[in-house]
Amino acid sequence: MNANNGIISQLSQYSVPVTIDRLEAILEVKGITISFLPASINRLKPKKSD
Repeated sequence: MNANNGIISQLSQYSVPVTIDRLEAILEVKGITISFLPASINRLKPKKSD
């Protein structure tokens, strides 16, 4: 943890898009909606086909 900013960095076995999907699913179950994600993160997420 960097004492200057309080951010904790930890390696993950999951990619960024998968981590975002997992976080969104957890928050959705709790009734929390993410209405904004930076464009750079949205570009990382694969487009879902219909």
